Amino acid sequence: MKVSDNPPKVVDEVIADVRAIKRAISERHCNDINRLLASLISQERASGIGKAEQCADGKPPGAPQPPRYRSNVLPDNNAMPHPEQIVADYVAMYHAGRKDDAFHGLLESGAGMIPELIAAYEATDDTNLRSFIIGVVSEYRDLDSSGFLRHALQRGVPLIWKRALDGLVMMGCAADLEHVLVGTSDEDKRAWIVEAIEQISVTQHTIEAEQGVPSDGHKPSSSASTAGPTAPADAH
Repeated sequence: MKVSDNPPKVVDEVIADVRAIKRAISERHCNDINRLLASLISQERASGIGKAEQCADGKPPGAPQPPRYRSNVLPDNNAMPHPEQIVADYVAMYHAGRKDDAFHGLLESGAGMIPELIAAYEATDDTNLRSFIIGVVSEYRDLDSSGFLRHALQRGVPLIWKRALDGLVMMGCAADLEHVLVGTSDEDKRAWIVEAIEQISVTQHTIEAEQGVPSDGHKPSSSASTAGPTAPADAH
C-alpha cells in the first residue's frame, strides 16, 4: 500500500506515532540507538546458537546432557577440562546407572585419566565401583598401570582381585603374576594365578606361531615362510 493511498490525517498520525516510539526508545537507552541494536543482535545470536545446539543434539533445551570430552568437542576456551573433573563426571554417570556410557566415555578420554582413576579407586569403599575402575584401567593396556593392578590382585575381595587378574592377563604381565603368586597362600587364588600365567604363555606362543617364529627361536626359511603360519612345536 502506498502512502498516497492513505488520507493525509492517517499518515500524519502514523508519523507522529513513529516519532513518539523513537523518542521513547532514545530516552530509555540514553540516546544510544546503537547500544539497543547491539543488544538485540547479541540476544538474537544467542538464541540462534541455542537452537543450533538443540538441533544437533536432537534434544529439547534443558534436557540432561552427558559430559562431552572427546578431543573434537572442546569448551569455548579450547581447553580440555581437568582430568579430575572428567573422572568425577563419569563416576557420577556410573552412579546414575549409565555404566556403559561412563565406561566408554572414560576409554575415549584416554590413558591420561589413569592417575585420577586410581585416586578415585583409593577414595571409595564401593567394591563395585572399584571393580569398574580396574576394568577401565585394564582396557587402556598401559604397562605403567601394572603396579596398580598387581596391588589390586593382592586384595582379599574376589570381585577385586579377579578383575585385576583379568587386566594383567590382558596386558600379558606374567612377571607381575609370578610376583604375586610367591606371596599368596590362598590356594584358590593361587590356582587362578597359575592358570592365568599359562594362558599368557599360550597366547605368546600363538602370536609367535602366527608371525612365523617357532618355539626354538630360529626363523623359518623363505620356502617355509610362504607356506603360512606354523603351529607351535608342542601343539598336538
